[in-house]
Amino acid sequence: MYPARMTYPVTKKSKGEAEFMKIGDGGKLLTAHFWKTRIATPDEVKVGTLIISYEREDEQGVTIPPESKSDAFGNSWFLTKVTDKSTLYKGYMATSKTVNVGKKSIRILLK
Repeated sequence: MYPARMTYPVTKKSKGEAEFMKIGDGGKLLTAHFWKTRIATPDEVKVGTLIISYEREDEQGVTIPPESKSDAFGNSWFLTKVTDKSTLYKGYMATSKTVNVGKKSIRILLK
């Protein structure tokens, strides 16, 4: 999953797919699966919530947020579901991807 800018919206002719330009490399992508996101606070995320997180981890195996805008746009992200928040006091929560997501790297999907 990569950050991208929509270049052409969904139309009947495109069969439900929109065209995107991947920000990291300028490549073209046609897909019907895309989301807008925003940074989330850990309190608004519940067990079962779908979240997006940056695909980079620290030495303890916990995801970290991107260091810059270019870092965020140049690397991949993943979609996962929160499975356990009991370790939030340690700074992360468990997900269905078996990755511990750091509380500072949580993005939620906007409708």
